[in-house]
Amino acid sequence: MLESSPVFAGPRRLARGLLLLPPLLVMTARIPSPLQGHHLFRQAHVAANIDRYVALGLSLAPRTWNLDVPFSLFDFPAYQLLVAELCRRLALPALPVARAVNVLVFVLILLVYGLLLGRMRLPSTQRALALLLFAYAPINVFYLSSPMVDGLALLAAAVSLLGWVKWEDAGKPGFYAMSLSAGVLATLVKNPVYLPTLLAIVWLRFRARGLRGVLGLDLVLLVAALGASVLWFKLLSNAVNGQSELLSAWEGEQYFGPAAERLHPASWGPILFGLGLLALNPLTLALALAGAGLAWRRGKAGHEIWMGLLLGSAVTLLVFFHRCRVHSYYLLPFVLPLAVASSHGLRRLTAWWRARVGRRSSRVLPAAVIGVTLVSSWLGVQNMSIAEPWLESRGKWIQGLTDPRDFVVYVVATEEGNWNPEYLYFARRDGYNLWRGRITRHDLAGLYVRFAGSYRRLFVFSAEEESDVALDALGAPAVAMDRRRRLYRLEPGWLWPST
Repeated sequence: MLESSPVFAGPRRLARGLLLLPPLLVMTARIPSPLQGHHLFRQAHVAANIDRYVALGLSLAPRTWNLDVPFSLFDFPAYQLLVAELCRRLALPALPVARAVNVLVFVLILLVYGLLLGRMRLPSTQRALALLLFAYAPINVFYLSSPMVDGLALLAAAVSLLGWVKWEDAGKPGFYAMSLSAGVLATLVKNPVYLPTLLAIVWLRFRARGLRGVLGLDLVLLVAALGASVLWFKLLSNAVNGQSELLSAWEGEQYFGPAAERLHPASWGPILFGLGLLALNPLTLALALAGAGLAWRRGKAGHEIWMGLLLGSAVTLLVFFHRCRVHSYYLLPFVLPLAVASSHGLRRLTAWWRARVGRRSSRVLPAAVIGVTLVSSWLGVQNMSIAEPWLESRGKWIQGLTDPRDFVVYVVATEEGNWNPEYLYFARRDGYNLWRGRITRHDLAGLYVRFAGSYRRLFVFSAEEESDVALDALGAPAVAMDRRRRLYRLEPGWLWPST
């Protein structure tokens, strides 16, 4: 792939810019959409945090609509607080504002990544292709137009890396402050997103100055500040969540998983799916593997930044393996280095093709890659956006029969993880998720005693025949029903029949 000639640089730059518009248009079109698609659990948790902040005020103790959630603070709620404050000041609905903020964050990420790519000493067409592959990644188009905190962490990590590169080049304290402050923000919001950047910074220093440089005061202070941020937030979250252990066994299992998991081929299936169909596509992932291998072997100047990010991504994947395989949005920081590696692989393949087949026919390769990227991006986003209308339908039904001052016990089918916030998010009512196996007079009476004094009325919502039978057997009065669902009034008369 050749550098653009000065004569055509302007039109070609404009054309490249226009190529970035389709994913932005798709993301903008999603702004008025209801909550839907992949990892609705996490989306609903963040969206509910924003709702509760708007209604109850800002704090460092976020809430959801369901009051049975065992842990309420998972990340420093900078994104939720920002969106909630915008909603409070402008009197705007929370979900569209949350989506719009993340679309703006995505635009800023593209701008910062454009500056970083300029520092990598890559040909202009390779930089353009890398940015295009990043912009069209389904995982970016979907999650960065959803109510998710990861986009803010990704932006802060990019700013931190750019600040560090400029600090190394110019030695101005402002760039160091920029790198450190943005790194602390990214770490607080979501430290697995920042880890590849931190490791890339260490790699850059090692390549430039060796081990002694890694022990330099500036890098030691950066690592110390990040470590202090992680510890402070863990202590804060433990206090908010009512947890006594610094790191519970449940957290260790959820974040890291067993060591043997990394050696089991079946465990890599979700990772390959995420990287090969959501972050890139099979063609561009193959090019990325080839490009990374070629760059590592030759080690040209300018490759250190993205190779450092690639190495950092590999380490992050192995450390947070369980999270990466269960939650695809943990793969978000891997997209840029893979996109650069893919563009490098295509550049080398094109050069080989041009030398053996001819210059004109070599243009087929970039066109094919772009075409496959466009198609796979559209299909990937559509697959990730599949809605579950029954959730919204149930929520609206509950809203139509209850008052915001009412409390709703929402009967769910599963025992494990039954504090899922998405059920009551759509109902927009304070409530409690109750596993249908706990439909007993004792459990329901306990909920009545706990919440009756704080709410106008208490109801039980059921949408399954098994839970309907259990409630009917207790003598619960159904105040509304249709073919698919029922609403029962939770009252002392049938909870304590002897009185």
